[in-house]
Amino acid sequence: MTKSITSLPNQTVSPDQKRQLLRFVLDAMEGAANEAVEALLGAGNLNRENVQQVLGSGKNIKFGGIKFLQELIPELAKLRTRCLSLGQGLTLKPTDGKRTIAKAKNTFAYINGDFTNYGTDVSGRVCSGMTPVVHEVVEDSTFEQMFGSFSADLDKLCFEQDQIIDFATDHRNWLRIDGHTTFFLFKVGDRFFVADVDLGSDGGLEVYVSPFSDDSVWSGGDRYRVVVPQLTPAIA
Repeated sequence: MTKSITSLPNQTVSPDQKRQLLRFVLDAMEGAANEAVEALLGAGNLNRENVQQVLGSGKNIKFGGIKFLQELIPELAKLRTRCLSLGQGLTLKPTDGKRTIAKAKNTFAYINGDFTNYGTDVSGRVCSGMTPVVHEVVEDSTFEQMFGSFSADLDKLCFEQDQIIDFATDHRNWLRIDGHTTFFLFKVGDRFFVADVDLGSDGGLEVYVSPFSDDSVWSGGDRYRVVVPQLTPAIA
């Protein structure tokens, strides 16, 4: 039987997590509603009269949306990750975007050649300081399921490569260093990739890369970690 995240110990929902959940739901619903309206307009199925009928049915839409979310959120809550670092004060300093993982030999003892083979050895953009959030994977997940549980907008979940380098350097104690791995999403051009960092047998950090489209299933029982940018400001 699948175990719900809410059944795990020490899982009291913080005000910040509640705020993130509400923002996530609102963003997802707004995007879905916009797509639905655009599709209806494009098909010529909306006119002034039936739009007014929809506007007059707000109560029905509200109840229908509540029922949908009451079913959807518990289903999502059975899956994927739980937060480890909220409130721990993790930060990443501003970066200039010039460093790439393929050349980060001062940080990583081993760098998978696919960083070059996949064409990821490309500088990124300048970024201000930000807050990373560390989660652990608690249910079997593909990359799409793992990262999609945070936001439907993958761009919001991406780090620049030099931010990943800095996390591995400055927050090494938050990486899985017991034979398992920690995942980071990044983007080059219009392609998404996942960098995974772990500790090699000689004690040095190793980093590998996979296309985000890789549909391998990562076991929740191994408690892999995944790091994403904080999506909403922390509550003081």
